[in-house]
Amino acid sequence: MTTDVLLAGFGGALAVFVLGAFREWWREEREREGLLQLLLAEIGHNDEVARTVGETTRDPIGSPNFPSLTAETWRDVQGRAAALLPDDLFAALNRYYSPLQTLLTLLTFEDRDNERVNRAMMQMHSELLERDFAGARNPWNDYLNAMLEAQDRARARIDAYLVLPWDDRLLLRLVRWLKRLGRHVRIQEGGKR
Repeated sequence: MTTDVLLAGFGGALAVFVLGAFREWWREEREREGLLQLLLAEIGHNDEVARTVGETTRDPIGSPNFPSLTAETWRDVQGRAAALLPDDLFAALNRYYSPLQTLLTLLTFEDRDNERVNRAMMQMHSELLERDFAGARNPWNDYLNAMLEAQDRARARIDAYLVLPWDDRLLLRLVRWLKRLGRHVRIQEGGKR
């Protein structure tokens, strides 16, 4: 009789644990979806601004409207995104937002238009003489190109995640947890040696 009671108690406790873990995952999944929808909206906003400005000028970075690009949502949710999103999805978002943030910072530099023209001239001079010169690099265009290249990949990764059925998302979360558990065990084993 005591064994039956213990097994029933253990079974009940296990069921409560599993249901609690599932409920927590489900809550986090809803939060993940919300974060991704917000980020998708910001990426869409930035895409539209860059495309519209690019249609009206040959130098989008020089346009007074170009600084309308934003990374505010990313700044607001970055910590939760790091905790909730799969590593590859977080990395794709970071590859998009990192050059965007740098570009937005570069746009605040005083006398940036003259600096960009001087760098463009140095770059042409460098190419003509086939030599590298200091100041020939154009970080504004480099970061713009990096951001635009990463933009479509980030959007595609978000879309791919959002169309996954809930059971595939649960499996992804389980695999992520097992990988982290494996890393944790290897770290502890390395410390014991």
